[in-house]
Amino acid sequence: MSGGWDITDHACRICFGRILSRGDVFRCCNCGAECRGEVEGICGCGAGVPPPKKGKRRPKGKFRCAKNPHRSAADPNEISIVPTSTLEASHGR
Repeated sequence: MSGGWDITDHACRICFGRILSRGDVFRCCNCGAECRGEVEGICGCGAGVPPPKKGKRRPKGKFRCAKNPHRSAADPNEISIVPTSTLEASHGR
């Protein structure tokens, strides 16, 4: 590993900044929020979901990080936090 950070397809639930990863460490490139283990600890996918019990997976939440299909000057973020129901509707579920 080079020691650099990788860009993920997740957005920070605190400030909506992009989440970076290095091994099992996840960090917001904007506000500096950081967690270890799984990205859902600080991203929008984990918003409103309690942390999992040791050895268990985090349950699915009501929000997901997704590519922003309507990027513009008013909404320039490449990744947005959207309700899970929006993603299901757009995929015909």
